[in-house]
Amino acid sequence: VLTSVEKYVEEVYQAIQKNADRFVESLSQPINRDALLFMGHLQNEDTDYFANMSPIVTQPVLPLELYLDIEANRKIDSVKGSPENLQHEAYLTDWSNIHNKCIFDAINDALDYYRPYGIKGPPLPWSKKVRELTFRNGSVSSINEIWKAVKMKVMSWASINAGMLTLLPGEEEKFQQRTEGSSVSEKTKLDQRREERLEAMLSIEVNEGEQIWVDYEQEETQVVLDMADMILENLVTESVNSLSQIEKVRQNIK
Repeated sequence: VLTSVEKYVEEVYQAIQKNADRFVESLSQPINRDALLFMGHLQNEDTDYFANMSPIVTQPVLPLELYLDIEANRKIDSVKGSPENLQHEAYLTDWSNIHNKCIFDAINDALDYYRPYGIKGPPLPWSKKVRELTFRNGSVSSINEIWKAVKMKVMSWASINAGMLTLLPGEEEKFQQRTEGSSVSEKTKLDQRREERLEAMLSIEVNEGEQIWVDYEQEETQVVLDMADMILENLVTESVNSLSQIEKVRQNIK
C-alpha cells in the first residue's frame, strides 16, 4: 500500500513540474478566510459555531483538473495493457480512483503547511496577535525541497494504515503471540488492529494541533462581539427611556 501511495505522489510531482510557475503561484496564496462571513457566524446564535468556524475561501494548491488529468492518463496506460487484464483493471478502476483522490487531497493538506502563514492563514483584520510569515518558497527552484517535505508528511500519514482491510505481513504472528491459548477470530484481530491504528492517528493529530487548544483568539472575538451587542442594547434602551421622559415633560408643559 505504501508503495502505491509513494508512486502516486511521484506521479503528481511529475505533473506539476510541467507547469511549475502555476504551482508556485498557487502555493504563494495564503489560506484566506472571509472575515465578514466569519463574524456573521459568530453573531448568529442558531449557527453551529464549530461546524462553521472561520470559512476558508482560498482554492487548494493543486486544482481538481490536475487530478482528473492524471487519472485520465492512468486509464490510457491501463488500456494499453494485455487483453486478459482489461476486465480486472476495469473492476478496480473505481476503487483506485477513490484511493487516489484521498492521496491527492492529503497532498493538498500537506501543501497548506507551506503557504504564507501556514495552515492558520493571515490574521483577521481585528486580530492583535503577531503571526510570523512562514512563507519561504517563492521560486521554482524550491519546489524539489518542498515536495520532499510534503512527501514525507503524506507517507507518515499513510504509514498508519488505518483503512487497511486485512492484517499487514508480520502482524498475524504478533497477534498469535498476544492471544496464545485463546480462540480469536480473524475479524476480531482486524478490529483490534484498526482500533490501535485509529488511536495512533488521533494521537498524531492531537500532538500536531496542540497549539490550537491553547489559542483563544476566536473565543476572545466571540466575547468582544457579545459585549458590543450588550452595550448597544443598553444604549438603545437608555435612549428610548430618555426620549420617553422628554416626551412626558412636553406633555405636562402643554
